[in-house]
Amino acid sequence: MKALTVMTLFLTASVAQAGIVEAHLHNIQDRVRSCTVLPYTVKHGQRQYLKLVSHCPEVQIVAPGRAKIKIGSTTFQAVLIENPDTDGDLYDLAIREPSSGDTYRARNILAFGDILLGVVAGNTAGIKQTRVAAVTVTGQ
Repeated sequence: MKALTVMTLFLTASVAQAGIVEAHLHNIQDRVRSCTVLPYTVKHGQRQYLKLVSHCPEVQIVAPGRAKIKIGSTTFQAVLIENPDTDGDLYDLAIREPSSGDTYRARNILAFGDILLGVVAGNTAGIKQTRVAAVTVTGQ
């Protein structure tokens, strides 16, 4: 299935320490891309994209805006922090390796509150898209 890039972002990064996380950043992003699907529905002939969903145990969303990504024997922790100077679409990202405390930081990522989208810097290229049935909520 051909991947469609929903959005593209030029990542501006501020690296606290060059180290373990920075060395594995490409592997972390590749793991998220390979373990994630982009569900969508079709309404009035237009695709409506939903939040990214992980289908692998190596990529776990542990809370809103927080995820754990396992690469080999190392589990990285990723956290999104809403940028207070924006209208809710731009976030700051921190990816941390707990045993060393090494942290990679990136600012102003187009993530819309989606931690997996934040980890891939807002670029969905390479993520499989899957059509899902529309969910209808009825009154009680």
